[in-house]
Amino acid sequence: MDYENFEAEFKMNKNEYSAKFDKEGKWLETETSIKPSDISKAAKDYLNTNFSGFEVTEAEKVETADKGIMYELDIKKAEAKYEISISETGTLISRTDKNSSDKPKY
Repeated sequence: MDYENFEAEFKMNKNEYSAKFDKEGKWLETETSIKPSDISKAAKDYLNTNFSGFEVTEAEKVETADKGIMYELDIKKAEAKYEISISETGTLISRTDKNSSDKPKY
């Protein structure tokens, strides 16, 4: 159980998958671990143009019921580290600074 949804993690043909379903059993998304070289050309072009010199340290292909295909990437360059989501067509969906701390300070 992942908050309000169900999540199943499994391996198939040496690939790792994670599938998410709502309470009624409707499929929401599937995440697949992929090689950075398996990212679509449009997403690679966006990455090369807007994050030049960054290395992709982790890549996942995310197939969703309502948003289509996108890629979730962990990227780094020197001390800069981000988690970004890029659509299959090369549009930035989100960017999170992995160095920033949103943890409460006591």
